[in-house]
Amino acid sequence: MSLSAGQLLCPLGEWAALTGELLRRDHTVRLRVRGWSMHPAIRDGEVVRIAPIRNRRLCLGQVLLCLGAAGRPFVHRLVRRRWSEGQSLLCLASDCFPGPAEWIAARQVLGRVVAIERGGRRIPLDGPRGRLRGWTWMLLRPLRPFLGRLRQGIACILRPLEVRPHRGKRRSNVRTFER
Repeated sequence: MSLSAGQLLCPLGEWAALTGELLRRDHTVRLRVRGWSMHPAIRDGEVVRIAPIRNRRLCLGQVLLCLGAAGRPFVHRLVRRRWSEGQSLLCLASDCFPGPAEWIAARQVLGRVVAIERGGRRIPLDGPRGRLRGWTWMLLRPLRPFLGRLRQGIACILRPLEVRPHRGKRRSNVRTFER
């Protein structure tokens, strides 16, 4: 483990254990996330604030920090839950990719994302507006492929016409004459 310029660098397993212990002791953790799976809610390279779960009930639409099957940490949105063989199972999904969601045991949740730091400002996810945003993303999840294509179509229509270079031979209706 090494500490440089306020950043702790350590192997992934040690990081997960240290983060889990800090959250169990009611500390808030700041984490820079990598990847596009939660775009546009959380963008690649943004810093998120993770708070402990404590005795709070996990709500649908919340963004959670979890440990995957191989001990890899990830941040995804809670979209469903169920009970199986006496334990609570949570279904987590990305905001960006419409692919299959991942089921994990509730004990694999380390904390909940309560804020995003973007462009020098803090965007809360734990207040009424944050919960509304989470519910909206969760409910629109099945429509995302269609909404993405619709957004691209609208962008094409609204984009100003561009002059594009023509490939291959170009026939012109304009003739130039010399005197």
